[in-house]
Amino acid sequence: MIRPLILATAYLLSFSPIAHADSADLIDFLAGQGCAIGPSTRAAAITAGFTEEQIDGLAALAKPDPETIETGDWLVLPPSQCTIRVPVIDHALNLDDPDVALTFSDIDAHAADGDPGCFLDSDALRRGLRLSRGWDNDRATIEYIRLVGASLASGDMAFYGDSPLRTPVGFSLLRGDCAQIPQIKEIRNSHRVLIENFDHIIRENAKLLNCTEDAPPNSMKFDDIIAKLDGRPNTNAWLWMEGMMIVLAAGWYEGMTGTEKGIPRPPLCHYGDS
Repeated sequence: MIRPLILATAYLLSFSPIAHADSADLIDFLAGQGCAIGPSTRAAAITAGFTEEQIDGLAALAKPDPETIETGDWLVLPPSQCTIRVPVIDHALNLDDPDVALTFSDIDAHAADGDPGCFLDSDALRRGLRLSRGWDNDRATIEYIRLVGASLASGDMAFYGDSPLRTPVGFSLLRGDCAQIPQIKEIRNSHRVLIENFDHIIRENAKLLNCTEDAPPNSMKFDDIIAKLDGRPNTNAWLWMEGMMIVLAAGWYEGMTGTEKGIPRPPLCHYGDS
């Protein structure tokens, strides 16, 4: 009699507010991992304090949904259960670090060419980090990507241009006086387009990109997907580049180093014909 009572109690507890709260916390965590359950995100979730049982339980609940994607060793939760969120990116560098700040141009440095703004000299930053931090080329490059990706995600930087035929000078700083530029309203609006449509952009890209070593970052289809968005108009012809840098910085290209591009993982892509 005792064992059936214990089992019944456990069953009822699975529907308790505590259990639902745990599930909601796990979904919230996975939203920043692309709503994807796979080897690396499972390990990250366990490190964050979640259990194998919680992860497996969430996956089991998702499987009957026709919009759940199972591909390779990965499961991508359906949009009804999880909204892919712009990830929080860990980074060792900050925009106000002296060795970072000195690699931005003065706001008027490129104004005569029609490009007002404080632009990052990416090569100078990577070279400087090898001296100021004692990092090798791999570490300097990875931390540069993480800084840029995190700053694009937060809206503290942008890669903005209204024509696909004219490459922007570089990544521009959008803090303090550096934000006092004529196109700031359009830049802020385009950033909101990326943030508000991030889930849709990533899920659509997965349909078009195969998870292989032959899928370099510029093979992502962000530009085509963004061009077809409805609603708030986007004036940044290079918004796809911002999205690309964000997912690279977040580690969604696994095995990436300063010299190796890595391999995309779900939710950016799919395996085979799945």
